[in-house]
Amino acid sequence: GHRRYGMHDLLRRYARDHAAADPADDAQQALERLLDYYQHVACTADRYLAHRTWQPAPPPPAAQPASAPDLPGPAAALAWMRAERASLLACIDSAAEHGQPKRLIALTAVMAGFLGQEGPWPQAAALHQGAVAAARRLGDRLGEADGLFELGLIRHLTGNYPAAARLYEQTLAICREIGHLPGEANTLWSLGHIRALTGDYPAAADLLEQALASCQDIGDRLGEVNSLLDLGRVRAATGDYPAAARLLEQSMAIYQDIGHRVGEASASHNLGRVRAATGDYPAATRLHEQALAVYQDVGYRLGEANALCGLGNVRAMTRDYPAAARLLEQSMAICRDIGHRLGEANASHNLGRVRSLTGEWPTAAGLLEQSVALFRDVGDQQGEAEALNATGVLLAASADPQEALAAHRQGLHLARQIRSPLDEAPGA
Repeated sequence: GHRRYGMHDLLRRYARDHAAADPADDAQQALERLLDYYQHVACTADRYLAHRTWQPAPPPPAAQPASAPDLPGPAAALAWMRAERASLLACIDSAAEHGQPKRLIALTAVMAGFLGQEGPWPQAAALHQGAVAAARRLGDRLGEADGLFELGLIRHLTGNYPAAARLYEQTLAICREIGHLPGEANTLWSLGHIRALTGDYPAAADLLEQALASCQDIGDRLGEVNSLLDLGRVRAATGDYPAAARLLEQSMAIYQDIGHRVGEASASHNLGRVRAATGDYPAATRLHEQALAVYQDVGYRLGEANALCGLGNVRAMTRDYPAAARLLEQSMAICRDIGHRLGEANASHNLGRVRSLTGEWPTAAGLLEQSVALFRDVGDQQGEAEALNATGVLLAASADPQEALAAHRQGLHLARQIRSPLDEAPGA
């Protein structure tokens, strides 16, 4: 590619033989310069890609390289990370092989934002587990907290919410033990997000309000706006649409002010869902399309899948079922490709409803059954309740009313457990 080179196998072997003949000290210095270069540039890139608002484990200083690429924004940072992925992973392997735990922890930390966005998530989990083990051997509590937090995020992304919650709770305990306020605030937010995803809205609201207060106390604007966004999601999930809209509009304005495009897109997507729920379909369409454009521009595939799903739902609400089906199929394909089970469950559920509305009952039944299983597997009780109610509607129209009644009763039971009146109403 442009400004990159490769070697013929024989030339590579010739160069390697000559390098092996160099004095050991010269070879070690050259390797350290190479590792410093990658750590320095990856740290620069991570400032644009990191999802957390804290850096609990400052990396050991890396020497300023003689030359480094200019990374003026997220697109350039992402492109550099994609091009250098194999080399960065080789650097981590080298640090492990040569007994450099501090270097291993630092290199893994500066790849965290990229790995969370791009995956593959099993590889990311293995790297974070290695960083946690290295930090524990060193007695580096900050490094351990950082690794546990990142591992929790990967479990979150792969839909293992119980494991994510346990890892965030461990992170929170360490941050409180060592008095690391930014880490405590960020972890409160992450744990609140998990509680919301599993339908425990009272606990989610409490954690997010704690996170919001902590972020405001320490002047962490990104942490503050992340907490506002998730509080908006909780208010929407419990049917308080006016409060949800106010919080989401507030979060969108702050994201715009600090230049955080992905956050702005997320607020736009979630506000689109609120507008759709209150019947303002033109505004919902506009907001989802804005979010989709940003996600596609920055290469954030999970966000793209979410925006496609939201837009598909609006098309279904306005009875444009062919367009709705196409958008939801695209969303489901992306979620399957990146391994995001919750996104797949949402897309499958909504596509099942569209197929039900167009009279494709066997296909609809299969999609809804799949979504119920996925929601149950990841522990999303609100999603499961909604899918069970959709199954009840389908069965009432196409099969035995008694089976429909059983599905609605299951949905009603779950809705009452999580105190979700919106999901309780169809079952009742």
